[in-house]
Amino acid sequence: MSVLKGHIVRHIGAIFNSIFKWFYTLSADSINIWAILYRCRPPIGANSEDNFIMYHKNTAHASEILKKNNHVLSLTKSEVYLVECDSDVYDVSRHSFFYNAIFDEATLVKSIRLEDFLMYVESLEYPKVDVLFLWSIDSMNIWGILYRCRPPIGANSEDNFIMYHKNTAHASEILKKNNHVLSLTKSEVYLVECDSDVYDVSRHSFFYNAIFDEATLVKSIRLEDFLMYVESLEYPKVDVLFLWSIGRCGSTMLAACFEALDDCVSISEPYDMFAPWLKKDVYSSKTYQRLLEATLKYHLYQILQRKPNTKLVLIKPFSFGFWYAVESREIQRFNHIFMYRDLEPFMISSAIFDKMVGGWKRHSIFAKVVGFEKLINEGVRSLINATKQFSPEKAKEMDDILKKELSFQNCLSGVGTALLYYIYTQLIYHDRINLIGVKYEDVRQNVIAVFKQLLDHIKRDVNEEEMQRVLDSTKKDSQQNTALSSFNKDKQVNEVIIGRCEFTANILKMLDIEYMCQKGAMLPRTISV
Repeated sequence: MSVLKGHIVRHIGAIFNSIFKWFYTLSADSINIWAILYRCRPPIGANSEDNFIMYHKNTAHASEILKKNNHVLSLTKSEVYLVECDSDVYDVSRHSFFYNAIFDEATLVKSIRLEDFLMYVESLEYPKVDVLFLWSIDSMNIWGILYRCRPPIGANSEDNFIMYHKNTAHASEILKKNNHVLSLTKSEVYLVECDSDVYDVSRHSFFYNAIFDEATLVKSIRLEDFLMYVESLEYPKVDVLFLWSIGRCGSTMLAACFEALDDCVSISEPYDMFAPWLKKDVYSSKTYQRLLEATLKYHLYQILQRKPNTKLVLIKPFSFGFWYAVESREIQRFNHIFMYRDLEPFMISSAIFDKMVGGWKRHSIFAKVVGFEKLINEGVRSLINATKQFSPEKAKEMDDILKKELSFQNCLSGVGTALLYYIYTQLIYHDRINLIGVKYEDVRQNVIAVFKQLLDHIKRDVNEEEMQRVLDSTKKDSQQNTALSSFNKDKQVNEVIIGRCEFTANILKMLDIEYMCQKGAMLPRTISV
């Protein structure tokens, strides 16, 4: 919208200016003086006479340019445009950038022949002042929001906002509090400024919704500048706990248990930390690793900016998200929990969710935007490759059947794949990280006993008041007043479950966990009550 408006104004300005120039052709040693009717802010630094709609006011002698308060605005092939500014355009407390200052403070526009301008300037004695050039590309654009359109689950993008260019600022602006990464492109990072508490889970169940709803400004910065500033920060002094899950297994409830602690911040599905994966193909391997580490570090930094007393940050990623623990070296030093539940209730809950959202098709726009097919296929492919170290024959058998079975009708129908992820984490990667498993059924049976073991896992003490809040949090329905809390389990859902169970049974049979354990794989410790 802002771009369209700018184009319109510049075209109108160019037409007006062309007409006036035809009537008021410059003669030697004279200047035209123009009054300003309207101005439209240009892109960064691209000041032009066409950004003003003007009318011819009078003419003057060319020596007029030697008077104070004149500043060069723009150049053409044969003319120089200047602006007269009575206010102090060097007051950086009012204007961060000079090109903004002369645009905002201009009271008149003046045009002079290029040759006359050069003649007068060259006749001047050179000013006796030291000059220091500080070269930099550290700047960022700041955009106001006219309208926003809610994206698919977690797929926040700058394209979901209709914006207008508001101003520019130094790139160090990203170090101020209340800034959060919105999305990434190949060369830029988009952030949003949110004055409200985006970590208030009573208002926003998911972090990506919080920053979308509460955004007051959008900011864009070069990718390299973002990485440079974040990497220069001291690493935030806060404990981090990742809560991975297969989905539909009570992980939101468990996150609420940790949220009940005095100095804990819980973040559910922070898209900003996982956005690099969807753009993995456009980055070099080095840049990809830097982004994985920088987005996490920046998020922790912003949490402490907003909530300085925080000692523990619990991060609950997307379901199917354990690839992050494998690919990011940075997070392998933190503590991790993996949550799952018994097969039948898990599949029922997944089927209900799938039906509730309408069964997004595998090749739908939603699936493409979120990258479901890529996520599923890469995860399964990793599983097959990892299985080769235990049994090349089983890996080939899995490969053959998965080529047929993984053509899911719906992109959320991959319950078998979700279980593969679960087995994948238990068999392959637990030895790299401090990982402990927990089952939903055990939490429901004795939440206090399970939670105390989790606290031992992260070496954390709590008082009785906190533990009572933990117990109270498990009595709330995290899906209350949503379709998931009241959806009927009808015949159609049961038919879907039957098909999924058959596929899952085939996968479990193929894997033969006991056989793989005999070959050297180890299961991680799972909490029991």
